[in-house]
Amino acid sequence: MAYLCFVCELQSATISGHCMHIRLMHPTVNLSKYYCCHCPKTYETLQCLRKHLKIKHPDDQPLLAQPVHEPDPELVEPGVVVNIDEVDFFNEENLENEVVNNVNLPGQPSVEAFQTALYDCTLVLAAKLYSVPSLNRSRIQEILNLTSDFTSSGFLDVLENKVNFMLRDYQGPQKDLHDLKCMFSSMHESLLGLETERKRLNAFKDSNCFVQPEAFYIGVGEVLKIVNGQRTRIPVNLNGQYINVPSVLKKFFELPRVFQATINNIQKLQNSETFTNLIQSPLWEKIERECFPNRLVIPLVFYFDDAEPNNQTGSHSGDNSLGLIYYFVPCLPQHLLSQLEYIFVASVFLTDHQKRRNEETFRILVNDLKMLETTGIELQIHDVIHTVFFAVALIIGDNKGVNGITGFVECFRANHFCRLCKVHRDVTETQTRENIHMLRDPLNYDADVTLDDVPSTGIKRKCIWNELLSYHCTVNRALDLMHDFFEGICHYDLSLILLCLIDRQYFTLETLNDRVKFFDFGIESGNRVTLITMEHLRKDKFKMSASEMFCFARNLGLMIGDLVPEGNEYWSLYIKLVEILDIVTAPFFERDSAVYLTTLIAEHHQIYLNVFNQRLKPKFHLALHIPRIMLDIGPLINVWCMRMEGKHRPVVKIPANSQPNRVNPPLTIAMRYSLSLAAKFLGEKSFPPEVIFHTDESLLRNAVNFNDFREVLPDGYADGISVKNVNICGTLYDTGMVLVFTYQHDLPVFGRIEHFVKPLGEEKCFFILKAYKTVGYSDHMHCFAVRPPNAYYFISYDDLVSFYRTKCRVGCDNNLYITFRHVLR
Repeated sequence: MAYLCFVCELQSATISGHCMHIRLMHPTVNLSKYYCCHCPKTYETLQCLRKHLKIKHPDDQPLLAQPVHEPDPELVEPGVVVNIDEVDFFNEENLENEVVNNVNLPGQPSVEAFQTALYDCTLVLAAKLYSVPSLNRSRIQEILNLTSDFTSSGFLDVLENKVNFMLRDYQGPQKDLHDLKCMFSSMHESLLGLETERKRLNAFKDSNCFVQPEAFYIGVGEVLKIVNGQRTRIPVNLNGQYINVPSVLKKFFELPRVFQATINNIQKLQNSETFTNLIQSPLWEKIERECFPNRLVIPLVFYFDDAEPNNQTGSHSGDNSLGLIYYFVPCLPQHLLSQLEYIFVASVFLTDHQKRRNEETFRILVNDLKMLETTGIELQIHDVIHTVFFAVALIIGDNKGVNGITGFVECFRANHFCRLCKVHRDVTETQTRENIHMLRDPLNYDADVTLDDVPSTGIKRKCIWNELLSYHCTVNRALDLMHDFFEGICHYDLSLILLCLIDRQYFTLETLNDRVKFFDFGIESGNRVTLITMEHLRKDKFKMSASEMFCFARNLGLMIGDLVPEGNEYWSLYIKLVEILDIVTAPFFERDSAVYLTTLIAEHHQIYLNVFNQRLKPKFHLALHIPRIMLDIGPLINVWCMRMEGKHRPVVKIPANSQPNRVNPPLTIAMRYSLSLAAKFLGEKSFPPEVIFHTDESLLRNAVNFNDFREVLPDGYADGISVKNVNICGTLYDTGMVLVFTYQHDLPVFGRIEHFVKPLGEEKCFFILKAYKTVGYSDHMHCFAVRPPNAYYFISYDDLVSFYRTKCRVGCDNNLYITFRHVLR
């Protein structure tokens, strides 16, 4: 029996030798898939591959003439190669296949090659420890020291003595025995060259995987110190930390397959008729045409926010509040945009420093962005040099944060609080439609800056970001659904609606909480809402996160809609609200729907004014601009702040909790992030596979209900594999979940997942769905009424109407209903 390496096609005689070859020959190569050389299966870890080989491919099978998988040229390392010659140290009859023998590689393994492999593996181990945010740097030093002590403990001496005893009659060159002794000696000093953090940082730099944070000057401040027994104000420099953006982008796009996958996705989006991404937007087309003609340019989206490293309810809350700039590439494959590892950190600083020196805080970043626009960076991909330019398309964040860093007033009580238009605050309290004549543009913006009158213009200072070729604060506009709707309008609307319905005795607060408590959240159980109190309703503020509010607003109709009579004036506001949410949270935007969305928002605002006799709050005014912005940049769901705020946890919250030191928080946070980034670059970690099958497999034809659906299977698929569940593009699909896969009579058809089919020899996933009969759509309850499923369908992932999952629920009238996350085309 023999095994071919799927990277370099070299041959090993045993399973253990094959796995050792992969570990030693390719220690720093990112292997997102481990391929079996005897069948088309792939595995995420080397351990899973080893288990599969032992079970499925014992020694009674012949060696394949050619490998099943072609070697990946991006994974073949041109550097040092660790060769393992034929070794017969152990008695194979006693240890069977658990030994390392007969690894048929050319040449004799050298001591230098072994030491290099040991050094590289130790460096990778250190990088992986640094990427764990809950471990502080002193604890990492302890772990590495303990690891070194373990590898140099007595068991190695026992092993070395055993090997020497077995080789006592060895007649070969004495150099072989000397080399073997040197290898054992190296194992006793596994941390050699990496004993201290300084040495490890130098090693990371030498491996070209570490981006050292740079301290940048913000200004001069004062601190109180006791000098000679008296309190004295001492001047100190105010510094932030900057993680070089061009360096990070260069290292990221030179990872295996990243650049080509991004370019392929851009071409795919440009050829698509569905408006799903910023790259297809009129704004980006204008930037490309006017600023980067005949050049390869990639958009960047920057995000600003404050984060609190200390306990927000503790005595030191606010003492070390941090300002952070994140950024991401919006034209990466869609399923990667929500993954936190593809959101990068640009700079970290103390919030109060930024408020005092706004321009100085962002100067170093803006200068580098200018360079990316004018000079670009050179990427070496497959020995070919590509000059790539980058442009800032949007700056996003909450309204206070974006207003602050772009020079507008940050208070909603200001006369002109809106950064998108110049309408006075008093007018916004009753305004139901956008006034296009009052929109801000570069001309009136320059005039307002020259006027230098904050109460009459709403502009505090000139925007430093306007120095960029691709960006102007009145042109590159964006709003955030999370802050404006799920932490704003939804709270205002639903608190008033529920309070009025309870006052009219349609139901009690206890009934409402019972409906919420016993509601079947299903796959949204992580967004289960807490119980509601009268204090929440009266203060217009539920105790819910943004994602919980999103879930609550979508499903409220199914929770209590049967208790409210149709045509109720209070409930009409809810109907308008969820109709708006269905459009603005969709992963696509139909340009023809902009007028309809404008009308919905106007009707929503008018109902709020008429029925509840209250003035519109500032976030209602910002919603008036949403149709125009969606026409400019596309779906807002792709640039909302939900996942960006999720980045605070691994970058700030967890490291801060593990590190009690608060002497220089920006340096602490920036250094930890740069070290975690080094682990990604050192391991050359590329994009994860799009399809990951569960390892629990069985033959499809062995399914209990196989005869029920065998007629819908295409030829050859009856011999396929059935898996327990599958992860496709970062979304986990399981049996019992409901998908929408087609339309009949202008109504969507939903199907419950019965089986996942993996055809032999293919890495594709197909669904066997049992279709519901869609009866109709209820505006009042905001859901589809369906009948029990009966017919089976065989559907591929690419044929689904939407990749979002949902659940079929039983209503209070014992009928079946399905709510969906967004409007369906």
